[in-house]
Amino acid sequence: MDYKEWHEGFVINYHKSGKHQFDFPHLGERRWLSAKKIAFYIVERPILVKNEDSSESVSEVKESEVGELDENWDYCEEITAEYAFSQSVLFKIYGAVIQETGHKTRGHICLTDEDKTVILAQKGSLLYGELLPRGLNKALSRTRLNAGCATTLFDLGMGTGKICIQSFLQYRNLEYVYGVELSLGRYNLAEQAALNMVTLLGKDRYSIEVDPGKQIIIREVYPNENGENIERILHFQCCSLFDISNIAVADIIMLETDIPTELLPDLYNLLCKMHVGARVLSYLDFKKVWSKNILSFRQLDINRYVSDRYPTSWSVQRGHHLYIWTKVDTQAIAYDDNEYAKSGNNRKSIGSYRHNRRNNGKNLDRDGYEPGDGCFSMLRLMQSFGFLRKRLFSGERRKNNERNDDFSSTNEVITPLLIH
Repeated sequence: MDYKEWHEGFVINYHKSGKHQFDFPHLGERRWLSAKKIAFYIVERPILVKNEDSSESVSEVKESEVGELDENWDYCEEITAEYAFSQSVLFKIYGAVIQETGHKTRGHICLTDEDKTVILAQKGSLLYGELLPRGLNKALSRTRLNAGCATTLFDLGMGTGKICIQSFLQYRNLEYVYGVELSLGRYNLAEQAALNMVTLLGKDRYSIEVDPGKQIIIREVYPNENGENIERILHFQCCSLFDISNIAVADIIMLETDIPTELLPDLYNLLCKMHVGARVLSYLDFKKVWSKNILSFRQLDINRYVSDRYPTSWSVQRGHHLYIWTKVDTQAIAYDDNEYAKSGNNRKSIGSYRHNRRNNGKNLDRDGYEPGDGCFSMLRLMQSFGFLRKRLFSGERRKNNERNDDFSSTNEVITPLLIH
């Protein structure tokens, strides 16, 4: 509904025109809405109670008026009760605002002059945006980041902490959720939201260790099905993502951060420490900033098309195409910064530097064949045909991509009678 927010309410009336009247206690409002034009999910139906003295039902809804319920729902995205629960908690701990859009969100406004000085001094980026809850729900699904089979999630540049808290609440299999943020203003919002979560859900369930403005650790201990105590940790820290030393334990890394060009070698060296099979969601296209010769990550097949989009604060309806990768190479060697600088210090020179070092000065083409070799000639011929084919059919491909984008933009999310 308002600003694409989810609201929890009750259906209290129906009109023959097809509209329902909804009561929203948190807003103190009642509205007539067309259920065909909003995304919703039924959390609970009215319970019919039989009167002991008669066979009639004493409920606002008579059993004879209910009729046969049509349960043939069309779901555009995977939704769970845990997702609905996390949305309800986020709504309350962030002051009834969880899907902020545009360029004047609290993540923008809270940035102080001191924050700007610190970020620029560490060559960071002031660019800011948020992956919306419905976008995160899609990203964490089984076919993408597969959070249901993970135990550890890192958010490098967590902003106000919404991704970490939603993941912590929605996926109870996550035993350690860790978020870092360089901006003190944004970190303070995340820290306060974490404290609000503990207050809302019950202080007896959690233990808190907090160093205001620096870090907060929230521990939850609960018995599993076998009676064993399981500890889960939500950890926020105000620091640079390059200060992390335990990235090897991460199963999932959220990296919706714009990294300046001069810090890309440091980022590559950091991500190379991830374990094989770990997955990354990134704002940057790794194939464009790093050569394939040194790339240790493979893009998921489902994510290769630009139609795979995720609702964000700067693109709510159409969504933004974020990239999802999986770590595939354990033998990745971090290149030497000095040699990298000598090779030209630009994005394309990284690949040429690694290629030349691997070939040991041999006069090879970019695919590893010597000039005059039959494989070399055939390969050049095949590439020429490929080039012509791309030129001839580029127009048709653009049309297909536009149709895919239009189709993806029509997807709506359905969430528990939280009215959208």
